[in-house]
Amino acid sequence: MRFRVVLFLLASVHIYAQTDSGEEIFNSLINSVKAAENIDEAISLLRTHIPQLKMSSEKKHSLQLLGEYEELRGNYKSAQKAYSQAADLTDSDYSMLYRSALMLHYMGEYSRSELKLLSIIRNTEDQDIKEKSYLLLARSFMARGDTDGYAEVKKQISNSNNPLTRFYMGEQLQD
Repeated sequence: MRFRVVLFLLASVHIYAQTDSGEEIFNSLINSVKAAENIDEAISLLRTHIPQLKMSSEKKHSLQLLGEYEELRGNYKSAQKAYSQAADLTDSDYSMLYRSALMLHYMGEYSRSELKLLSIIRNTEDQDIKEKSYLLLARSFMARGDTDGYAEVKKQISNSNNPLTRFYMGEQLQD
């Protein structure tokens, strides 16, 4: 019995030490990224240390930062990959899935973007992200010349109270 108690205590200390060092790694990473002299250095730090992060919330935050920095550099493919990985870490936060779809749209991969947008529209309860997804879907349809798809999206959000949505849907969307 004593042996089991000792093993339990050792395991608890080991788990606590791992959690504490993981949080330390994350905080150190964020501070280093903030102190980086340029975007390339910040991207390099994030790419190097993200695999070491254990907690999904820390990993998601770091992947989001990586996506934002890659997006600033114009590396839409890398940004899309980071956002997609961040989206895979949680089931209910569709903001990263939206950013992934946006990067696909920028790269001209409309079909893949549309699949992600439709998933967001079907599954999220967040009205803001849902309307953003409808707007991007409408832009995608217009970019492909699909006026029927555009008309259907316009119909779906015709009763929106969001002034921005109403403004964009009043005119055909242009990229």
